[in-house]
Amino acid sequence: DTEIGSDIHMDATALAAAKWGILQGLKWVARQMFADTADEDNLERHAAMRDIVREIGEKASSLLDRYLDHIRNPEGPGSAGDHVKWSKSITNVTAAYCKNISPTLGTVQIIVVAAASATGSEAPSNHTDVIGTATSVSADKLVDSAAQFQTKVVRPGDVVVNDVSDKTAIVVTVDSETELTLDTDIFTLEAEAYTVKSLCTQVKDYARLKVTPNLHPDNLDVIPPIIQTEDVTMTITGSALGLTLIKSDIEAYMNALKPGETLIRNQLRAIAIKRGATDLNLTVPAANEVPGSTTMIRPGVVDVSAA
Repeated sequence: DTEIGSDIHMDATALAAAKWGILQGLKWVARQMFADTADEDNLERHAAMRDIVREIGEKASSLLDRYLDHIRNPEGPGSAGDHVKWSKSITNVTAAYCKNISPTLGTVQIIVVAAASATGSEAPSNHTDVIGTATSVSADKLVDSAAQFQTKVVRPGDVVVNDVSDKTAIVVTVDSETELTLDTDIFTLEAEAYTVKSLCTQVKDYARLKVTPNLHPDNLDVIPPIIQTEDVTMTITGSALGLTLIKSDIEAYMNALKPGETLIRNQLRAIAIKRGATDLNLTVPAANEVPGSTTMIRPGVVDVSAA
């Protein structure tokens, strides 16, 4: 008797369910073998095996892009691609652009873009090393009564090195001229010497360690981009309900511009038309904006209104 409800039917159903469960488990295991199909926690493990650490607030897709870039562009002795990869491996660096690379002269210029959400600006800190001695001990803090952290432009994302223990921590906030909040507790005794390194210095130090032979400091220039804000003023007809979307798309376009990349008026027009505008009057900018080679254009006041 094989009808529904019979002993044979129930045994067969149970066996089929068990086999189906095993098959799904095997499919899951197979997906975890490859970074582009793995679950997020296993994607992080794939990345960690290549010394790629997930940034705070970073989407899984961004981590996967970094991982795949690492696989597709194997590390070399110091090509432009290598310098970009090395720079982006530093915590709070979201993008890097290698310019003026000269194999003959061994000169490299790297423009580094910081995670604004963590550091306060896309332009990373670029101060000289700040040195001093901890004058008191407080959990997850660096306190130095003789310091001038704000004057010397220490920023979140900078690295603090305890020169006695060699332990490091990342600056979370600059509380005052004499106090920093750190992401981990590295000072347990008073009078421990320290060094605060800017984000640009971190990139430079790491690049010099990776290049063979090591670059002379004078031949490696790591700089922040110059941020140039540009306003946009546009009146449109035909898409009054899409004003917010047009503004958002314009800001996204401008926020994606690279150092030296031109802000194109026709691109701004195209964005509005794509969102349903039938006519428009773009008064600002009056012409294409062409920045310098180390300058990034970013949105200022974007005013999109109905005509």
